[in-house]
Amino acid sequence: MKKFLFAMMLVVLMSCAAFGDDLAGTGINYMVLVNKTHSLPDGWEEMLKTVHITNSVGDDVEVEKKAYEAYLLLKEDLLKNDNIEIELDSARRSVAEQMDIVERFTKKYGPEYTAKTVATPGYSEHHTGLALDLYFRLDGKDIYYNEDMVKYPEIWEKIHAKLAKYGFILRYLEGKDNITGYSYEPWHIRYIDDPELAKKIMESGLTLEEWLNKKTQTLRKVILDTDTAYLNDDAFAIFVLAQADKLGMLDFLGITTTGGNVFLAEATTAALRQLELIGRSDIPVYQGTDEPLAGFRNMIEEAKLY
Repeated sequence: MKKFLFAMMLVVLMSCAAFGDDLAGTGINYMVLVNKTHSLPDGWEEMLKTVHITNSVGDDVEVEKKAYEAYLLLKEDLLKNDNIEIELDSARRSVAEQMDIVERFTKKYGPEYTAKTVATPGYSEHHTGLALDLYFRLDGKDIYYNEDMVKYPEIWEKIHAKLAKYGFILRYLEGKDNITGYSYEPWHIRYIDDPELAKKIMESGLTLEEWLNKKTQTLRKVILDTDTAYLNDDAFAIFVLAQADKLGMLDFLGITTTGGNVFLAEATTAALRQLELIGRSDIPVYQGTDEPLAGFRNMIEEAKLY
């Protein structure tokens, strides 16, 4: 196990340059799964950094900062090289906004269509700020409504071909309704902050659910037991394992804490804070015992033996 962790450490350290800002800690996990059975993680809104923009029809759109920066690069590429002008229809939505959308879609399209295309409030990927709904402008006109946008598969094909280059994936694929819970949406893209990984996912033909499930089934599973303090070897081990997990090299199941170099409460707090700093608050921490199971050592008596 030590040799395995050492190998992981070397690979992760050599990869650090490619992850720049994310290693410094954005507070969020860009591979988070939010769907009909996975709700938005606790504390997500407090960690999220967003920007507001106004689209071509005058709507205010809120989007996660890095996702928006990547979107601008995608938009520039498509306009310059394909003469396609994309716009942001929506990105982050609050629970209240999601409830309003459910009501509007139910009135316009009916409850059956709404259930297939609109998430339950609290279980919408749009709460993350990482899910972007696109539309486009054609001959100076906004092609905005779903029933109109689906008439242009050739345009969506060109858009989809460039998603991975900027860290996006197509979220709801054709024929995957039974997995994602939603019918095909060519306009719904998802930012994962990793172009290489996005390329692998797009080329695999798998949904995000399938990709994450495949990862957990095939990779070495690791649980770290620690009495970590701030900036010690255990803290570094957390960092290495979390990054190796992101790189798809192992499945970091969680951390257990115990009293040792520091008291239990401090070890638990340090582990939680470490995960927050590196943007991996999704990794669970389980608090263990604050004293040795076999009892405390008698250091005075042991000293007499020497």
